[in-house]
Amino acid sequence: MAIPLLEPIPAVAAEWDALADAHAPVPFARPWWAQAWGEAFAPRRPLDALTVRDAAGTLRAVMAVQVRRRRLVVPGNAHWPYVVPIADGDAARDALVRGLLGAAGGHVRVGPLRAADPFVAALHA
Repeated sequence: MAIPLLEPIPAVAAEWDALADAHAPVPFARPWWAQAWGEAFAPRRPLDALTVRDAAGTLRAVMAVQVRRRRLVVPGNAHWPYVVPIADGDAARDALVRGLLGAAGGHVRVGPLRAADPFVAALHA
């Protein structure tokens, strides 16, 4: 897996949607949800997509993040009750976690996640 990157949500929206179709078919996992939430609740601090791509450049993992004061924030509030990181397999999920924790010196604030999400266990590993 490649090093995680921050990419603009519109640039990865089609790939993100396809990954969500395959692995997390819920509204909170969609790029349009992240975009709408960002426009409504964080208009001055746009959301980005933290992405993991394979050697061929195919999107393998993604989640919405926001950069605030040189740290990553995983957004959420009552209108985004849980964040849904999407990964195509364990290696992609682990790369996404490493990217999230490694960004900005490890200063990360994570919004609500579903307790049963494998991403939660990976964060604690």
